[in-house]
Amino acid sequence: FRRVLFRSDGDADLPRLCTTTPIDLVLVDLELARIDAIDLVRRLALECPSTRSLVLTSNPDWRVRTAMIAGAGGVLLKDTSPEATRAAVVSVHLGDQVLCSEAARWVLGEHRQVRLTKRESDVLRVLSEGADNAEIARQLQLGQKTVRNYISRLYRKLDVDSRAQLARYMARAEVGAHGNTY
Repeated sequence: FRRVLFRSDGDADLPRLCTTTPIDLVLVDLELARIDAIDLVRRLALECPSTRSLVLTSNPDWRVRTAMIAGAGGVLLKDTSPEATRAAVVSVHLGDQVLCSEAARWVLGEHRQVRLTKRESDVLRVLSEGADNAEIARQLQLGQKTVRNYISRLYRKLDVDSRAQLARYMARAEVGAHGNTY
């Protein structure tokens, strides 16, 4: 190893840093606030092919496949033991791909599929446009309490815990007509 590990909090200049400083592996949190983690993994793979990336997540979801396609060397849960994380770092550094079992299910397409109702899809669409609950209620002609209930259901169904994650889900998923699988 040259530099064994570099932790990124989403610095957009990280790929440039990796081209000027020999960094073998970057741990990338899937929930970066400053930059899209998938875009960061993609840029690292394209701009710094000798720097590998290992993605960490609390809840594997549809982004696991996207991260692997973008060039991630693996995906682990954030609560993976230190020993298993070290082993994954070494494996990814050596060119292997490492997936926790939950992430492997997403890559293999064995994850639980979610069906949204037409109304849930409508609420998700308006929410992803930046509308607050009052605006969603107005646009969809619903009560604000009903909107809160739909949003709570979306949190559970999509296994997210913030409006930002709902909006990100909508932006990445191909949300189509009523009855589609998400």
